[in-house]
Amino acid sequence: MAIFDRTYGGYRVFIGDLGRSVSKYDLEREFEYYGNLMDVWIARKTPGVAFLVYKHADDAENAVHDRDGRQVFGRRIRVEHAKPYERRQRGPPPPRYGGSYNGRRRTTSLLIKYNDNDVHKLQTLLVASNY
Repeated sequence: MAIFDRTYGGYRVFIGDLGRSVSKYDLEREFEYYGNLMDVWIARKTPGVAFLVYKHADDAENAVHDRDGRQVFGRRIRVEHAKPYERRQRGPPPPRYGGSYNGRRRTTSLLIKYNDNDVHKLQTLLVASNY
């Protein structure tokens, strides 16, 4: 079922398992059959993923129903309804070190490990300085 996305003003459709060589023009030509496309976005950092935005829910429904699992651009693609895009609210950062933050800074204890040579050198220095 298509869900209206207020951020984009239309109905978003996810397309996965595309090849690296698919262009925006190729997607527009292939999917405009179902209705007017408002936006086409192809991910470049994670190749093979794209999003389309349709103005009407029926257009998005038809595209998902007809193209999901079909052979397009030489590959079997996934076509699904996308979740609405929600901008995340910036809040306090999550607690670090696994504990609660409580507005206080956590201090970490300084743990120094000495090997046997270091301990022997320190003892020699202390004896030599009559400490």
